[in-house]
Amino acid sequence: MLNAVETLLRRVRRALSRSEWLVRLLGLEKSHGTVPKPGLVLIQIDGLSRHQLEKAIKRGRLPFLRHLLEKHQYRLHSLYSGMPSSTPGVLGELFYGVRCAVPAFSFFDRATRSVFRMFEPQAAKEIEERMRDKGVPLLAEGSAYGGIYTGGAQESHFCVASIGLSDLFHRKHPLRLLLLFLLNVYSLIRTGILFVIEFSLALIDCMRGLIAGQDLWKEIKFVPSRVGVCILMRELATIGIKMDVA
Repeated sequence: MLNAVETLLRRVRRALSRSEWLVRLLGLEKSHGTVPKPGLVLIQIDGLSRHQLEKAIKRGRLPFLRHLLEKHQYRLHSLYSGMPSSTPGVLGELFYGVRCAVPAFSFFDRATRSVFRMFEPQAAKEIEERMRDKGVPLLAEGSAYGGIYTGGAQESHFCVASIGLSDLFHRKHPLRLLLLFLLNVYSLIRTGILFVIEFSLALIDCMRGLIAGQDLWKEIKFVPSRVGVCILMRELATIGIKMDVA
């Protein structure tokens, strides 16, 4: 009896799910004949050390993660990030098994005799193409959002190595963003509030940088990019990931 009630509640919740409705309205293709084994969702929190993570768990600031560790036999594992530690280096090893894929976030590449900055699409794409010959991509047949590399994902959005207009306007669905906003009013309101907070914090940090003698133009340019990445891109990625799971 309890199993029947639980099954009914799941069906009702799925029928009312915003993600399910978006999948239908956008005409996205659903997976068929998938094997009955768990999927995998990777969430990267840039710059978070294991020490700080364990401290946050003990202080009760990560209740859901603590619940997984205590009640569902989840475990913590460490991953060597290379020296010096950098996002493109960590992701290179995680996605392709290539250790120390880059010497730093910005470096001089002898093969092309040019400076590579890993937030630039051409540089990120070049490094990822080199890694494809050395390892099997972890995200093959999957999706990737907001990273340096695509990890071999079949569908990627807001990744530096593949970024472009198609990330915002899908060729098959020109009204994609409009539908996302209409069916995610709560997320839109929350994004607006967080946008104001983050913009204020960015302005304060900008003033601190100017007082410390940093370059004026660089400090000003960082404000909109920080707000766009930390708030807008994060919310769009969250909506897209929930649609992928659905």
